[in-house]
Parts: sequence; structure tokens; C-alpha cells
Amino acid sequence: MDLEAKIAHLKQIYARHDEFFNQSNVACREFCASCCTCNVTMTTLEGYLIVSSLGQAERKQHQPSVQRILAGRRFQPQVTINALAVLCMRGETVPQENSDPQWGRCPFLDKEACTIYPVRPFGCRAMMSEKDCSRTGYATMDEFTLTVNNIFLQTIEHLDQDGFSGNLSDIIAFLNSPATFEAYLRTDLERPANGLIRNHPIQILMIPPEHREQADPLLRSLGFIDKNHQR
Repeated sequence: MDLEAKIAHLKQIYARHDEFFNQSNVACREFCASCCTCNVTMTTLEGYLIVSSLGQAERKQHQPSVQRILAGRRFQPQVTINALAVLCMRGETVPQENSDPQWGRCPFLDKEACTIYPVRPFGCRAMMSEKDCSRTGYATMDEFTLTVNNIFLQTIEHLDQDGFSGNLSDIIAFLNSPATFEAYLRTDLERPANGLIRNHPIQILMIPPEHREQADPLLRSLGFIDKNHQR
């Protein structure tokens, strides 16, 4: 599948997620920025969508904010969600990972407005709190919402299985390099940069037994995934 086809699929995935939660009682809205920290993660495919949607002037405008994040502390995942699913399936040790919202705000946040809202990564879209985080200090999500978000995260990584995952700022900096941007266009990336990790195809979906029947319509709607992955 070529890159433009992958981007088209990614947009469909975003739209499917919006549709799935359209009737949900969700407090999260545009201009709600309580969870907009520098710790958001994403795939290179999502990063490509963001970078390619920005003009050169916009890229330059955001560079100082991205560089500021790169100079400080930020969450850098040690394992992708598809790799995590395999570790859990095998009963192996899962890496301990720490993330602190006090490390800083998202480099694409201008006051309380997301400057890339239409193309924001799924890590942002997955925040589906039923209560206003600015009042409670934490997000409230039911267990099935978490399962659904994991399915979408696994699907996006599966779609970008030839690419990498990492912190939003690390991915943006990686793709801002003309050499790596062109290599990604050619699907010719050999190894990740520092702080990035390689993506993996789906081997097993992270669906608890009690959610399997409820999740089945969603799995069928994400039809490019082999149905054997549902088992």
C-alpha cells in the first residue's frame, strides 16, 4: 500500500472513531487543553499527515516550540502497543514507563487552542473523559472506551508497520529532516532515530473477553485487519 493510500485509510480511521463516539457523553472538546502535554505519542504516519498539512512558514513557526520540548523531559515510549499486546499474550515483563504532565505543554498549543486540531494524532483523540478534567484533575473513561481506543491504536500502528512510533516532538523533528522525510516517502526507513521505536503488525488485539461481542461490529468496520486477529 502506497503512502497516500495509507493516509486515506488513516483519515477513515479518524472518521470512524469520531462516528463511534458521536453519541457518547464526552466532556472533551476543542479548546479544552487540560491534557495537552508534551507527552503525546504517535506514529510516523500520523506525523507525516501533520507535517504535510503545514506550510513552510507554519513549520518554521512551530520549530522553536518543538526544539524546546526536545531539550527537556518528555515521555518516550519503550514499547509500541502492538509489541505490548504480544508481551501480555506471552506473560512477559512489561516495561515500566513514567510520564509527568508537569514536563510541559504540547508544542502545537497556542494558549488553549490546538493549531493542528483537524490532523491531531490519535493520542489526542483518544482522550474521551466523561467529566471535565480541569475540574476533577483526571480523566474518567469506562473500560469499553479504553478497549475501543486500544483497537484504534493497534490499527494505526498496523497501518504504519514499516514506520516508527515515539513522542510527538521526536516524530515531528524526525520528519522535519529533508533526508528522513524523503526516505519515509519512499518507505525506505532503515532504522529509527534516537527516541523512536519500530512499529509492528498486529498479532493479537487487546480485547478482554467481556468486550469481544460488543467490539465485533467495530472490528468488522476496520476491514483491512485480518479477521484472524480477532481471535
